Amino acid sequence: MSVDKDRGYFIEAFVCQNGFLLWWTFSYPDQYSTSYTVKDESGCSAPSYGQLYAVEKHGYSQPFDIPWPAP
Repeated sequence: MSVDKDRGYFIEAFVCQNGFLLWWTFSYPDQYSTSYTVKDESGCSAPSYGQLYAVEKHGYSQPFDIPWPAP
């Protein structure tokens, strides 16, 4: 991807914190930032999960499911 089109990545996730499943988003500024940590706990009514999107100046890619380990 050329530098003028690169807008990084976007994470959309639902994570368990304090017994609640919270909507969590984060975006990377470019394609070279590739590490992110979020607190995830057990004790929610549904499992946590997330999706990753590549972002470029024309929009978003199709989502990629993030392999999410159980806490």
